[in-house]
Parts: sequence; C-alpha cells; structure tokens
Amino acid sequence: EAKRKGWEWWRVGISVSLTFLAPVMLLALVDGLYYYGYIGLANYHNPTINLLKPFALLSLILALKGFEKCKNPLWVVVASAVLVILSSLIKPNFILAFVPALGLLSLYKLLRKQTIDLRLMIFGFALPSIAILIWQWSITYQAGDYGNSIALAPFLLESTYSKFLFPKFLLSSLFVLQGLWVFHKVLVKDDALFLGWITLVIGVLQSYLLIENGPEMLSGNFRWSGQIALFLMVVILTRHSARYFIADSLGNTWQKLLGFGTYLAHLAGGVVYYVYCLASIHYR
Repeated sequence: EAKRKGWEWWRVGISVSLTFLAPVMLLALVDGLYYYGYIGLANYHNPTINLLKPFALLSLILALKGFEKCKNPLWVVVASAVLVILSSLIKPNFILAFVPALGLLSLYKLLRKQTIDLRLMIFGFALPSIAILIWQWSITYQAGDYGNSIALAPFLLESTYSKFLFPKFLLSSLFVLQGLWVFHKVLVKDDALFLGWITLVIGVLQSYLLIENGPEMLSGNFRWSGQIALFLMVVILTRHSARYFIADSLGNTWQKLLGFGTYLAHLAGGVVYYVYCLASIHYR
C-alpha cells in the first residue's frame, strides 16, 4: 500500500471528481451542444447508465482476478455471473463491449501461455453473457416492437446529432488519449490498462457503427456502449496515473502536467455541463 503523505485525500478528491467528468466543452461555443456528438461521461437524464457503473467496476475487479491465478474460489465465478446478468438487465451495453474484450485478452494470454482462470472466464463471463443476450435479443427483436434487427450503419446516427464527430471524439477522450501516449510502454503488460483499451475500442465502434432498425433508431441505444467503456477506461487510467505519479512519485514533470491538465479540462467540462443541466430543461 502507498504510504505517501496525503494519499488518502488524493483518493477522496479523485473519487468525488470522477462523478463530474464530462467531455471538454469547447465546441459548445460553436454549436451550442453540450451532449450530442460527444461520448458522454456525466449523465443526468438517464439513471440506468449511472446504475450500471458500479456493476461495471465490480465486474472489472473480478475479471482481473482471472489473470492473477489459474483457479479462483467458486464465489468469484458465481459473483461474476450474477454481475453479468444484473448489468445486462440494467443495460446490455457493458457486457456487449466488455465481455468480447475479455475474450480477446484471454485468447492473447492463452497464446502466450500466461496465467488465466478459464473456469472464471467461461462460467463467470462468457456463458452468462451469451445466455442473457440471446434472451434479450428474442424478446426485443423477435417478440417486441423494435423493428427487424441491429444494422451496420457507420456514423449514420451520430451524424444526425452533430457535424463535428471527430473533434468531439477527441474532446471526449482527451485524458485517455494522453494516457495511451504516456503509458504506451506498459500497455500490454498491465492487464487493467490493456483490458480497458480493448473494451473502449469495441464500445466506441459500436457507438459509431451500429443502429437499431425501426422506430428506436434515433434513441441511439448503442451510444451507451461507448459511454460505459469510456467511463471504465477513465477510472482505470486515473487509478494507474494516481499510483504512478502521486503515490510512487514516478514520471516526468511534463507527463504529470499533461495528465493533470487533461483531467482538469474534463472536470471543467463536467462543471459546465452540470450548470447547463441545472439551468436548462434540455440535455443537448
């Protein structure tokens, strides 16, 4: 455990500030939009995405145990399966991004003959995910009123929200992009960072490439995949950065300034968005 003076206060400050983070709102001066076109972090209009976040964090913690030893206690497997099912009932977007990423990382570990708990990965994550998603697919698209199916439509939906998709992507992920640059040498060595980045790539691709056919298309339900994946990556990177820069006093000054500066930029964007939501009946 870190013994650096003031470490506990840093942890408290980071934990509180994480709930306010949002994209950097520079383009709001141009198009007047504070939410549309971005990959959101703070959400005040949709309670289920906020309810999903603790389930995502707990699933991440248990999944990482699968790379620490070859066989975890049975309760870890059961708890993982329960979290997968409950999180999917809240919103399926988390397991749609996270479980494929976990599968890819597990395959990478197997090919390199590294430690992996296959029982946990199969019975704690893979099989429960497949079962709950098949059930949700059947009641939503086969028996429901949501249209035919899911369709591949690159940028079709997002472009209806904003014409500044690429700069808004950069402004949404400024902190994690600088983290990719700063920590690129340990990316594949740190399981949490590696898993977080794979999850983020999958989640962002779903947000930009997939739509639902029928009346629910404009609801943008696949946008939640990018949002929950970005949230998870921000938490992973914030924890890694805090340990590296603050608790262990490592890294160069420019790296610390870059990480702290981009984090504060997201926090400032979150404060702006919070004030906007308080003052407006809209969330756009």
